[in-house]
Amino acid sequence: MSAQNPSQPSGGSLVPRPDTALDHVLALARPPLLPGENEAHFTALVASQLVTAAKPKDTIEEILVRDVIDLTWEIQRLRRAKAGLLTVSMGDGLEQVLAAIGHGGHLDRKTLSRNWMTGQKQAQQTVRKALFEAGLSLDEVTASTLEIKLDSVERLDRMLASAEARRNNSLREIDRHREALGAGMRKGIEEVQDVEFTDLETGAVHAPAD
Repeated sequence: MSAQNPSQPSGGSLVPRPDTALDHVLALARPPLLPGENEAHFTALVASQLVTAAKPKDTIEEILVRDVIDLTWEIQRLRRAKAGLLTVSMGDGLEQVLAAIGHGGHLDRKTLSRNWMTGQKQAQQTVRKALFEAGLSLDEVTASTLEIKLDSVERLDRMLASAEARRNNSLREIDRHREALGAGMRKGIEEVQDVEFTDLETGAVHAPAD
């Protein structure tokens, strides 16, 4: 979908604006996708739902809603990255636990952890038995993995907190904009009500109501 400015002239005429609020919002910029990410997922499960919920009323709100959409996508990406980081590092955590309980030598533990990670049944049975005999479970392996990757996890958590704070700011800006818009409309209505007007049929001048 083109991100061309709807008001930019093309061939001597204005490019028409998209037909729906979702089209307006998506036209503001290209989807912030990384390789392997799905544009249909971005559009259908993130942008569409948020636009439907927010119902942007003007261009300012469309821009703010687009910020919320992109930040929501970034938050989902960071959460997936955090889970993925721990998943691919479980072999290191397992190797550390096996070393702590004195299971096998260094090369044996490394080979066993690698085979366990690739899903080999014999390796999984061996690991299950070793953990059971030591009174441990995969919870300890997860804890060990988290300890190994703690610096990276903390950085991801800080990035998540920053993205969530920016998204909350955009949501608050939408609320403030709507409050200001509502106040402006109320003021305009009051000003209309306070203006003298002339009856076109009788010519009588009517003062504003008290």
